[in-house]
This record gives sequence, structure tokens and C-alpha cells, in this order.
Amino acid sequence: VDEIKMEIEREEISLADMLKTLKRRIFEEKELSLLKFFEEMHSKRELVTAFIAVLEIVRTEGVKLLQSKTFGDIILRKVT
Repeated sequence: VDEIKMEIEREEISLADMLKTLKRRIFEEKELSLLKFFEEMHSKRELVTAFIAVLEIVRTEGVKLLQSKTFGDIILRKVT
């Protein structure tokens, strides 16, 4: 039996696009689970881009990282 392997190339998302997506989600939902957001990524490259976007948005926007318990989920929250 011949096994057919198929690879589908995904278009990679730019850091600017990831920042726009992240900013829109935070400002619409007021807070966002980092675990949930990172689970939506489809490749290691997208995950790294998402992580850099999180660091950038916390640095430049009115957004805080909150963690209620050690090893718990980290929440991005819009600062009012």
C-alpha cells in the first residue's frame, strides 16, 4: 500500500497582522486567555509571532498580563 503524503502550505501571518488581530480581540472582549489565543496558532512560527505580539501590546498599549495562581492561565486585560 502506497501512502500518500500531502503538505499544505499556510500563509504565514505578519507581526503587524498579528498585532491587529490581538488588539481587536482584547478591545472587543476586554480580556483574553493567552492559553486560548496560543492554541489557535497553526505553526511554531505563528506561535512565536503571537508571543512577540503579546509582548509588544503589553509594552505599548493599555493592556496588562494577569495570573491569579502559580502555573495558572495568563489573562490579557484591557486597562480602563
